[in-house]
Amino acid sequence: MKTKIDQAGEVRLLELGWSMYSVSEPNWKTSLGLPATTAQARHIANMCVAALREIFNVSSPDQLAYAAWRDPEPAWPDWMYEELETAGDDDDEYGEKPSPPDPGENPLLLPQLGLKAEEPA
Repeated sequence: MKTKIDQAGEVRLLELGWSMYSVSEPNWKTSLGLPATTAQARHIANMCVAALREIFNVSSPDQLAYAAWRDPEPAWPDWMYEELETAGDDDDEYGEKPSPPDPGENPLLLPQLGLKAEEPA
């Protein structure tokens, strides 16, 4: 769900240290060089909490939902499938055939987050 941020919200995000969106990057962002200190990670966590509370009026994690997915791996070319079907185990130097491409998962459920999954549109 996209939320429109008013001008005051944009000013506050800038004050908090967020970098403004652009045409090529439509999301507000920040960065953290690695390796990072605990204090640096805490600072970004505080930026996130402040943005959620002050700009998006989120008072509890119960108001949050997530949308997640895992993109499918690209399909192999047809010739590769044909080679795998006709190849014997001894044709492969490791004695095994690769697994088929991962089909991905959408939605990707992450119950360990403790948040509700966003309803599909």
